[in-house]
Amino acid sequence: MVRGVIRPGGVRQALWLSYSAIIVVVAGIGFAVVRWLTPTVFGRRYQAAGLAPAGNGPGAGRGAGPADAGAASTTAAELVDQSVTVAALVAAGIGMVVAAVIAGVMIRALLGRFRQFESTTRRLAAGDHSARVPIPPESELAGLAHSINTLGQALASTEQKRARLVSDLAHELRNPLTTIQGSIEGMIDGVIPADIETFTSLTEETERLYRLTEDLSLLARAQEGALGLNLAPVETGELIAAVLERYRARGDMQEVTVRTTGPSLRIRGDRDRLVQVVSNIVGNALDHTPPGGTITIATSVDDTGRNPMVEIAVADTGSGIPPERLDTVFDRYTRLDPQRPGTGIGLNIARTLVHAHGGTIAARSDGPGRGSTFTLRLPPAGDSGR
Repeated sequence: MVRGVIRPGGVRQALWLSYSAIIVVVAGIGFAVVRWLTPTVFGRRYQAAGLAPAGNGPGAGRGAGPADAGAASTTAAELVDQSVTVAALVAAGIGMVVAAVIAGVMIRALLGRFRQFESTTRRLAAGDHSARVPIPPESELAGLAHSINTLGQALASTEQKRARLVSDLAHELRNPLTTIQGSIEGMIDGVIPADIETFTSLTEETERLYRLTEDLSLLARAQEGALGLNLAPVETGELIAAVLERYRARGDMQEVTVRTTGPSLRIRGDRDRLVQVVSNIVGNALDHTPPGGTITIATSVDDTGRNPMVEIAVADTGSGIPPERLDTVFDRYTRLDPQRPGTGIGLNIARTLVHAHGGTIAARSDGPGRGSTFTLRLPPAGDSGR
């Protein structure tokens, strides 16, 4: 890893130059003011005391006493002038030394904080996601420290989710592979008959593996920005019918009613990808809706904004979403219930696909046990969207 990213030497030089310029300017101004002001003040006070004027300027002899008194006053003024010059020079020198020491201490402390930032970011880059930066007293640096610490927390959370994803993927892959292996071995040994029912079961397990690998491939392509879409007008009625066909048997088995409401609207999008989006949301709703519950897929047009949008809302009467989880429900590797099967990438894929279509997706829930609603907003096809 290349060192010197922050280049504290350059920062030190810049700080020293700025502090030195301030020190020199302040010392010079102080010296000039003292050197100019002191003789003037001295002369005025000398005259106010009824003595000869201090100096050889105009009016130096008016009201003066004897000649020797005037000479004495001139000599005193010169001595004061010389003393003030020496004192001002000494004061300026002492001030510069003290200021330089204080500047050195401040620069050392500031560069020390920069080195802490550099060390922490290096540790984070090396994989030590527990590294944190102490919060300094300066508000600007405190904001930077908070940002670095937030980055560390986000990296640690992502790494934990990634590790859990690997474990979940291993589990998701192990189950169908075990079923396939057991069925094949059973058919070889003659324990399991090689009939239509057995091959149907094997086909379902291979389809499950295929869907999982497709999801992972889609997620990888989305991250790389290589997600291609075949855009064309799509009827929401036909799209929703394809989703219902996919989940009708599962809904009947779970005793969950899946119904639709609203007109069929035309949107512009990739039909297969949009079917995948709505399927992910409906499948997620089935996962969290108990027997006797209801899932409603409603379509409508939102023309309140500048550009009308077609809305597809999937509402369920299931377990709901805690308020603190609404902002993270679409994050990658996030699962509301760790006890349920899954990889936590379905809703993230749904959001990625919706955004690729120029739309938005949002989740709403009144809390645990009160159901949830996922709303897709997609651009319409044509002028009216109908």
